[in-house]
Amino acid sequence: MRSSHTLLVAGLLSLSLGAGVAVEQAIANQPAANQLAAGQPSVELAQATPPPPGQPPGAPPARARPDPGRFIEGRLAFLKTELHITDQQLPLWETVAKQMRDQAKQRADLFRQMQASRDQTLTVPERMERRLSMSRQGIEQQQAMLSAIKPLYDSMSDEQKANADMLLAPGRMGHHHPFRRG
Repeated sequence: MRSSHTLLVAGLLSLSLGAGVAVEQAIANQPAANQLAAGQPSVELAQATPPPPGQPPGAPPARARPDPGRFIEGRLAFLKTELHITDQQLPLWETVAKQMRDQAKQRADLFRQMQASRDQTLTVPERMERRLSMSRQGIEQQQAMLSAIKPLYDSMSDEQKANADMLLAPGRMGHHHPFRRG
């Protein structure tokens, strides 16, 4: 057993050393590597890929973000099923669902506005005004959602309330702050 283990380790070591030699040979065949090894600066190595238009140099690449309201109908179907909404609760549920749709649309609109204005340079007072405006909008949305959810929640059984407490808690309804990272 020990000799087979030793052979295995020796084989892996020779493979890795062989790969290292192959890499060294490949590098030696590259003109930029030869210039660098000889102490000559290489134009090929010094050139950097320019950032895409509208992105500052050195910034991480922008990643595509989906529309914040893109999956609202699937989310509503999931919640309706998991909350076991009864026929009697359906009108109350529709009020909640409408509020969630409206807020998803508002978030998507705000997201598009922010994307369109992301290259603007704002002053400190302008940034503060924008944050205050977003905070006010968030409070208004939470008040509207509370007004919609409270009658539905009051009509629920204990089991439904336990599910609602898990699934409808702020931050779990898709109401993540659109500009907060983490």
